[in-house]
Amino acid sequence: MSTDATARQESTASTWTRGDYFVWSDKSLLSLTEINAAFGAEYVYWTTALPENVLQQVINGSFCLGLYHNIKAADTGVHGERRQIGFIRFVTDNTTFAYITDMYVVPEYQGAGLGGWLLDCINEHPESKPYLRWAMLRTCKVRTRDAYMRRFGMQVLESGTEDVGPFMIGKKGKGNT
Repeated sequence: MSTDATARQESTASTWTRGDYFVWSDKSLLSLTEINAAFGAEYVYWTTALPENVLQQVINGSFCLGLYHNIKAADTGVHGERRQIGFIRFVTDNTTFAYITDMYVVPEYQGAGLGGWLLDCINEHPESKPYLRWAMLRTCKVRTRDAYMRRFGMQVLESGTEDVGPFMIGKKGKGNT
C-alpha cells in the first residue's frame, strides 16, 4: 500500500453506535469547550483545562474518540442535538506505539457501561496495528488499572534489577499537577 493510501486509510473516521449513544473518531466533532470543562473538573483529577490553542494541538497530535449522546426532542422523540459526554485519546505514531490518556465519561453518564464501551472501541485501534510494540498508560487508581488489564490484556510493568531491565522511567513536566 502506498503512503498516500495509508494516510487516507488512517484519516477515515470510525463510528460505533449503541442506542442513543455513539463513538466517533472524527476530530471535527470534538468540543474543545466540553473537553476543557471536563479537564477542569474534579472527576478528571490528573489534568487541568488548557488554553484552547494548546488543546487543539493536543487533539491534532493524537488519535481521539469522542463519546456522544443523541438527545431526543421531548415533543417529537426525534434526535435533535448531540452532547459530548466522553473522550479518550492515544498519543501515537500510528504504527509502533500508543499511550492511552485523558479518558473520561461525565459523571451523570457513569455507571451505564459507556466507559467500558469507549475502551472497547479505542482498543480496536492498537489491535489493528501489526507492528505495535507497546500500548501503555499511567494510572494511580486500582480500579482503572484493573479495567485496562481486563479489557486490553495489559499488565503492570515491573522494573528490572540494575543488571537486567526493562526500566520504565519518566520526568514530570511543568504541566504536571
